[in-house]
Amino acid sequence: MSHQRGQNDLVDARWWMSSLDESVLNTTTAVQRCSKFWARISDRSALPITSSFSSTIGMTASVSITAIYGTAIYGILRQGEYRREVTNAPEPVFRTMLSGADLDRQHDYRSDDAWMAQHRGTTGHVHLVWQGQVAVLGGTSAMMPAMVAAHLAPDADAHVFLGELSGEYHWSLDVSHETHETALQLLPEGASFAALREAGPTLSPDHGNLLAFAAGMGYWHQTHRFCGSCGAPTTTATGGHERRCTSCSVVHWPRTDPAVIMLIIDTPNDRAILGRQKVWPASMYSTLAGFVEPGESLEDAVARETFEEAGVRVGKVRYWCSQPWPFPRSVMLGFHAEYRSGDVVPHPVEMDDVRWFSREELLDSRTMGRKGNPMIPPAVTISRALIDAWLNNQVRL
Repeated sequence: MSHQRGQNDLVDARWWMSSLDESVLNTTTAVQRCSKFWARISDRSALPITSSFSSTIGMTASVSITAIYGTAIYGILRQGEYRREVTNAPEPVFRTMLSGADLDRQHDYRSDDAWMAQHRGTTGHVHLVWQGQVAVLGGTSAMMPAMVAAHLAPDADAHVFLGELSGEYHWSLDVSHETHETALQLLPEGASFAALREAGPTLSPDHGNLLAFAAGMGYWHQTHRFCGSCGAPTTTATGGHERRCTSCSVVHWPRTDPAVIMLIIDTPNDRAILGRQKVWPASMYSTLAGFVEPGESLEDAVARETFEEAGVRVGKVRYWCSQPWPFPRSVMLGFHAEYRSGDVVPHPVEMDDVRWFSREELLDSRTMGRKGNPMIPPAVTISRALIDAWLNNQVRL
């Protein structure tokens, strides 16, 4: 990226932010300017983050709408900075289960009440969710025409807009209020409700991602029927992507809990750490993992969870890939980490065993070779992606 181009990007950002510092600015104008700004930067590989831009954000924070859209633009700029590292990177060689779909989530349509009224219950396909399970038929979603599903829920707001895929609109509908027998009667012949964790490996990326989206949204709606601030009932809005309190007017949005999952590598000794929990099948080992805590960076979470579960310290941490994990509402962020010091000591409660495995042992496990080696996760999982990347000499720490 040339220096001049970077300067132009910064000018664009300052122009957009300063133009918001008007007391009479309305939402329509802000959206129009946001769209123009995005059009100006969307084809650029990276944007620098400088102290002057940070101060620009601070100066305009007095206007409420500025704070909202300023945060969004700051996020766009940060994404640009991160893209600088991967602009020349090869296409990913691995797509994790439930990811990789070409789904366009069509965010603008969610808040278009007229569009929603016209298309909800009439256009596209509906994916059913029952008690956290998804409707499947073979390796696909057992979806039904929207016009048919419209009769299943008199309340149109029960349909959640998922987006557009291959020119078709997709929705989800939770029928958990029905008995299992009644819910099954809603499905086409041969279809059934199955746990997404079990059905996921058989699904195509498109259908797996759609059903992960549907299951996650279904869980969120089930657990947010009442306001967490005052306890009053909530109602749905924006295509099922908001719940608004009927009393205090607080708006609730779907949440995703980030979790880190990591392979700890001792490069000089050509070995890696895997662990197992007591509830897992015999001989099953996997990478370490844990939830990110409030106020914690992803890298810090990798270091903390590694020390808690295995008793060792790590140095360099490198991101590899991610995987949706709606069980019930997580996303797995995969890393490789450099072993620095310490002896392996499994956590006495969380872990049944943690130990080092050589490259040869894991290569044999991957090919189901020598008896007595550990079972490692299947090829569609993010844990396996981390292990395979190291075995294939793709990791640079």
